[in-house]
Amino acid sequence: MAAYVLVHVITKLELGGAQLATLHQVRHSQFAPGPHHLVYGPGGLLDPTLAEAGGAIVGWPVPAMANPLRPWRDARAVVGIARALRRIAAAHPGRKLLVHTHSSKAGVLGRIAAHHVGAACIVHSIHGFGHHRTMPGPLFAALWAAERLAARLTTGFTADAAANLNRAAAEGLLGSKPQCVVRCGIDLHAFTPGPASAALRTALKLAPGAPVVLTVACLKPQKDPMTWVRVAQRVLSRRPDVVFIMAGDGVLRPRVAAALRAAGIAGQCYLLGWRRDIADLRHSRNRHWRCVCEERRGFRGW
Repeated sequence: MAAYVLVHVITKLELGGAQLATLHQVRHSQFAPGPHHLVYGPGGLLDPTLAEAGGAIVGWPVPAMANPLRPWRDARAVVGIARALRRIAAAHPGRKLLVHTHSSKAGVLGRIAAHHVGAACIVHSIHGFGHHRTMPGPLFAALWAAERLAARLTTGFTADAAANLNRAAAEGLLGSKPQCVVRCGIDLHAFTPGPASAALRTALKLAPGAPVVLTVACLKPQKDPMTWVRVAQRVLSRRPDVVFIMAGDGVLRPRVAAALRAAGIAGQCYLLGWRRDIADLRHSRNRHWRCVCEERRGFRGW
């Protein structure tokens, strides 16, 4: 065990499930003695948690690691990640580098950098895919090719859902490398069904008996928030008393907000942005609905 130093790499510490799961792994992993290291693109809502962890997590920000896709900036990110990995290795002489990458961009760039510096083991966790069928064909092909290249440099894979492994296998992104599903745990007690939060409904200015439909998702293409807008429009044409709530944020927020205004339903559809009180929101809703165009885990419906 003492022969390794563990380094996690993630694109950005947004307020999302993959990011929270990664922080939990970094903080609680017992595979290698601490401190554990996290290489990340700065600017996320969860950045302050690194300081809150004290010396348990050593953060290594790489400013060039950011979305969207920018080839020259991404090349600088590879250099920045490699520089951080070399400094970590130099601080732990006699121990081998075990690099664990997360998310699409950091998954590709991090594995290339880890291979370049001679990491002894490179593991990638598949939380989703950066390439999806709704994007232009040449861009899809380029991102798929990048994943294929990175797969050749990978020692093994984990995924938080069997559907992700199945898709990766179908697209030729796993080969014969070791692979397994490692699901993300949640605090079941916090999400136990309970009475609706009257205080939260008041804060959101919701009528006491108004039916509330909650969606928790990032506003990005893979989550397909424009379908959320279209469904809300159809429902509200028949049930104007219904309230739709979207908890999450992302690059498509301006487009979603504009579509709500154009449809004349902005007053019944709330874009709350990033929230840390998801359990309370769930207790305040009547239905939970999720619409995604690429991901097949979880549940969708009323």
